[in-house]
Formats: sequence, C-alpha cells, structure tokens
Amino acid sequence: RLVAAGRHALPMDRFRPNIVVEGTVPYAEDTWKGFTLGGIRFRHAKQCGRCRVTATNQETGEVGQEPLRTLATYRRGESAVLFGTYYVPESRGVISIGDELQIETPSIPLG
Repeated sequence: RLVAAGRHALPMDRFRPNIVVEGTVPYAEDTWKGFTLGGIRFRHAKQCGRCRVTATNQETGEVGQEPLRTLATYRRGESAVLFGTYYVPESRGVISIGDELQIETPSIPLG
C-alpha cells in the first residue's frame, strides 16, 4: 500500500517478526486457530497491536509516521493499530528456516 501511494516500501526489520510465513495472503494468520511448525503446535492468543518502533528507522533512529499511518486506514483495533498475531507454543522444540507450516482449522472469526 505504501508503494501504491508513491512511498517507499519498509524493510522487515521495522516489524521485528519472530516467524515469517510465505505462500499465504496478507493477514491470513488473523484467522488461524493454530498451526504446527517444526513439530511444535502454536495456539492463537491475540492480535498484535503495533508500537512506534515500527515507525523508527533501525539504522538512523529517525522516527516517521509510516507504517502506522497507512495501517490505521484499514487495520485499526479497539486500542491499537493491528499488524500481526500472537501465537503461544504448547511445547518446547526447535523451528528452522524452511520448516513446513501446517495450519489448523477451523479458523477463528475476525472481529
């Protein structure tokens, strides 16, 4: 959405992700009840409100308005601008780059 509006895309380090998933539509994780990765089941906990760190350039420390301004136009929750989703592991183990993600259904309702 930033690029479509004539602005620069932001690097992933702004969002500080723990797990990055490829091959899904944007925000698909909002609807997952849980998933298994590397033999570990993760259950849905809650949606993640984004903080001002996402608007901070990690190299220069400069603070801007994006991505929070753009996210707020379509990802506003009750008390925060939403981006990702928190999941809780139900056991200990090791996950690795390239592990296959198995999505648990049924999905949870949005709202």
